[in-house]
Amino acid sequence: MFPTSIKGVLPVDESKPADKNRLIYDLGNALEQVDARAVKLLGDSITFKGGIFRLTHGDNVLVPITSGVIQVRIGEPGFIRYKFSCLQMLSIFALVLVGRTLDRGNGGVPVSEFIAEAGVWSSAYALVYAIAAYRLRALIRRVVANLNG
Repeated sequence: MFPTSIKGVLPVDESKPADKNRLIYDLGNALEQVDARAVKLLGDSITFKGGIFRLTHGDNVLVPITSGVIQVRIGEPGFIRYKFSCLQMLSIFALVLVGRTLDRGNGGVPVSEFIAEAGVWSSAYALVYAIAAYRLRALIRRVVANLNG
C-alpha cells in the first residue's frame, strides 16, 4: 500500500510563547511564497492547494502535494498538526506505469519486466514522497523559528 498523505505533529516550544494569529498568518504567507493556491486562514487552521499543474518550478516544495491542512494550537501542549495529500503525485506515477505497460505493444509484457519496472517507479515515488515530507516539515519549522527569533 502506498502512502497517500504526509501527516505529522510538531511541538511548539512552551518556553517561547508564540502569537497564534501571527503564526497562522506567517504560515499562510510562507505557503503563498511557494505558490500555494487557494490559501485560506480559517480559525486555527490553514488550508491550501498545491500540485504539479501549477505554473511553477519543478523543484517547488508543493509540486508533490495536492492539498493540505495545517492546524495550530498554542498552549499546553502547543503543537502544529499538518496533513498533506499526495494523491495527484501517486496518480501520475500510476498512470506512467500503466502507460509504459500498454506501450509495449500486443506481445504482452513479461512478468519479470513488469515487476522490475513497477519496482523502479515505486522507488521513485517513495523518494519524491520522502523529500516532500522533509521539505514541508522544514518549511513549517523555519516559520516557527523566524517567529521566535
